[in-house]
Amino acid sequence: RFKLNIADGVVRGGSLGINAEPSVAQEGVLLVTGHTSLIQGDEWLDFFDKYLGGAGSETPALPEEPIASPADVAPQGSLATGSDGHQADPAFVPFALVIDGLRAETLVILQQELRDVVLSLRQERAGLSLSLTSDWLHGALSVARDGGPSRLEIEHLDLDRLPDFKLPGAGSESAQDLPVVDVALRNLFKTGQRLGELSFVLHGQGG
Repeated sequence: RFKLNIADGVVRGGSLGINAEPSVAQEGVLLVTGHTSLIQGDEWLDFFDKYLGGAGSETPALPEEPIASPADVAPQGSLATGSDGHQADPAFVPFALVIDGLRAETLVILQQELRDVVLSLRQERAGLSLSLTSDWLHGALSVARDGGPSRLEIEHLDLDRLPDFKLPGAGSESAQDLPVVDVALRNLFKTGQRLGELSFVLHGQGG
């Protein structure tokens, strides 16, 4: 179910409830909540890049503090302004996308299938942040808008339950370029025992 905030013929915000009642539509925000059997994450990312501007666009800034609930999303007071100082086309308002605790039985992302996850995503002034919770992983990824290093913070990782991942094109010259990612892994578990923690910088080179 979808609620839209429309004024003067312009869509100014929306709230999408998946198998749930949508929250109040806030101006400048597209809010997604609820639960579903399947999320095609790759298709959502394509939709986000095409219609909401992706990580490189100027979008309405959300508060710096984390969103505790959908009601805490701050309304936006005006239409977006371009880098030249002129007001953007009133027929289109770039939305800040907020996915707040969306539960999925299956999440398909980077052509991988993850089971029984809780997904949250939000735009921030500096970039995008994504958090994922399952029975084997509690982690958050922050992607910088300015091309700087991204940060992956993993609070819990159980190696015994880790799915068998294979990135598209891995091991070949056509392998995708990896961004620079600062990784912090705080609690690494195997056979029920905590192995410790580690940090490293991840990047791609060649294939």
